[in-house]
Amino acid sequence: MPRISDEGVGRKQLERKRSSNKALARQVARLRTAHNRNERKAIGLARAPADLDPLAVAKVELSEASMNRLEMGFSVKLELDRKGGELAWWAYEPLSFRLGRGARYTPDFVVLHSLGALTAYEVKGNWEEAARVRIKVAAGLYTWMRFVAVKSSRSGWDYEEISP
Repeated sequence: MPRISDEGVGRKQLERKRSSNKALARQVARLRTAHNRNERKAIGLARAPADLDPLAVAKVELSEASMNRLEMGFSVKLELDRKGGELAWWAYEPLSFRLGRGARYTPDFVVLHSLGALTAYEVKGNWEEAARVRIKVAAGLYTWMRFVAVKSSRSGWDYEEISP
């Protein structure tokens, strides 16, 4: 659960934020016990309230996905960009590229930008040579899509466009 800081926040605002985060924690617990979409709808948890912390909302909506922390953080950035109008759509691991006999590459995120361009993002903490080779092969075979490696840094996100 994200920490709540006291800096620049009035006491009432802080209490409201704490209570909304506690409510979110209860919803997350109930959501994890719901086995399918119909059960989630029945308990009113198909979507998290929009006024909560974006990271917490992303955790609720994507709790069934197998994202790691870096991917979760990047998904929050993508969702904020989508709400800001920069992106039309994004999805976590929606497709897989065939590279050859028995070899595939699945990007972490595929993004449709507002102007219509498609980009595949690969979020990594550190790069192993096999992963770098796969994304380069995919960039060479599927030239209609842009491939970008993303790494977390103290200033935000570092991007490296992958060329074949």
